Amino acid sequence: MTMEEWIRATFPVYDDFGCEVFEFKANGLTVQADMAIFLSIFGNVPAPPTAASLKAADPENKTGWHWCFDAWAHQGIIAAG
Repeated sequence: MTMEEWIRATFPVYDDFGCEVFEFKANGLTVQADMAIFLSIFGNVPAPPTAASLKAADPENKTGWHWCFDAWAHQGIIAAG
């Protein structure tokens, strides 16, 4: 399974004015993320991912995704480590 396949199997994915986005809840917020941008950063992470494996792809959290990965782990969408 690729990261793209995992996203499609896990989250709603739809077209948003020509951009493919996936949507999820995190800390009470509804978040929409651009699929292409996410995959350009995290697409090489083995799927299904863990919070640790996703964070390892961006260890300094330059993209700001760590809080989402923590929320996914808290919700049971992914394992923590």
